[in-house]
Amino acid sequence: MTLSRAHAGQNGTLETKSFSISIEVKCEEGEVTCDNVKYVGTNKKTGESVELTGKTLHHTDKEGNPGRFLGYIFKNKGVTYFLSDDGLLRVSKGEEIVLEERGTWTWDESEGEAADSHKKADSPKRP
Repeated sequence: MTLSRAHAGQNGTLETKSFSISIEVKCEEGEVTCDNVKYVGTNKKTGESVELTGKTLHHTDKEGNPGRFLGYIFKNKGVTYFLSDDGLLRVSKGEEIVLEERGTWTWDESEGEAADSHKKADSPKRP
């Protein structure tokens, strides 16, 4: 089984043309999935921001076990925000895609309090 790239104390920022989105994974080290991911998205044009709590998203096998890490998903008032591992921001309302932009991830590789015992050699490599 492939483990998630999401680890405790890991912070990342996705920069697209229109948005700057920071995520913070707030789960215990060693957990494959995480249901406590903080999202702070800021519109670069208006300066407006939104804070959400979501989770990691994984491909699952036929038994429902999590496998390959796909990204992060957040829901707010009928709107779904998906951030893919390869830098895609997709905002949808029901079946309608409201916004889709590709961006670049940067990762804070500094060790946070929650990850002090996490060895850098075990840390996943980020794109």
